[in-house]
Amino acid sequence: NEYKSYLRMDVSGESKLERGLDLMRRLPPQDVGNNLCKLIDLCPSLMEELLSAVDQPLRIMNDDMKQKKFLISDYNRDGDSFRSPWSNIYYPYISDGYLPPIQLRTIEEELNKAMRIQLDSNRYYSLSPPSLYFRGGTHHR
Repeated sequence: NEYKSYLRMDVSGESKLERGLDLMRRLPPQDVGNNLCKLIDLCPSLMEELLSAVDQPLRIMNDDMKQKKFLISDYNRDGDSFRSPWSNIYYPYISDGYLPPIQLRTIEEELNKAMRIQLDSNRYYSLSPPSLYFRGGTHHR
C-alpha cells in the first residue's frame, strides 16, 4: 500500500503525524474524506490529531427524533458519533457522550432557534441547517 510506505519513510525528525499531514496535502482534495479514513485505518493512534488537523467538507446528518438536519464537525463529535443540537442525542447513538450543562444547553437551544429564523429570512441560506454548540466542563451521562 502506497500510504504505508510513505509513512514509513525515514525523514529526519518528522513524526508520523507530520508525514500523514504532508501526505494529505499531496492527495486530491475531492477525496479528503476517503483518504483520511484510510490514513486513520493505517495509524489509529493518530485519529484524534488527524481529525482535528485536517479540514474536511461540511457534512449533514438528520436528527431522527426531531426530523431536523444538523451539521457534523469536531465541535459535536464524540468518538464516531455526533450530537444533534435539536434533541441533544448522539447519532449513531452512544450512551456516555458529552452533554453540555443545563445552562449551556438552554442557551444552545435558544441560539439554534434564533439562527434558524435568521437563515429562513434569507432565501440563499434558507437550506442551511443551523448548528451551534456549546462545551463546558466534562459533563457526561
